[in-house]
Amino acid sequence: MQRPETLKWYNFAQMDMDAATTLNAHMYPRPLEIICYHAEQCTEKVLKGFLVENGILPPKTHDLPLLCDKCIEIAPSP
Repeated sequence: MQRPETLKWYNFAQMDMDAATTLNAHMYPRPLEIICYHAEQCTEKVLKGFLVENGILPPKTHDLPLLCDKCIEIAPSP
């Protein structure tokens, strides 16, 4: 069972993914910088949700390699 805080992170991540997908599918020319921004935000929120689910307060950072390292400490393989 997932913690309510985890679901909040995952729901926000899904909104970012939906935004990136919609922009990619419906805008021309494609706003690649904005699409990539939402994809990065989605990834960040999924990683932070994983940390929260495992009882770790996520750091206030946008550093994806750092967040990945923290997740790997919990689960070295997918």
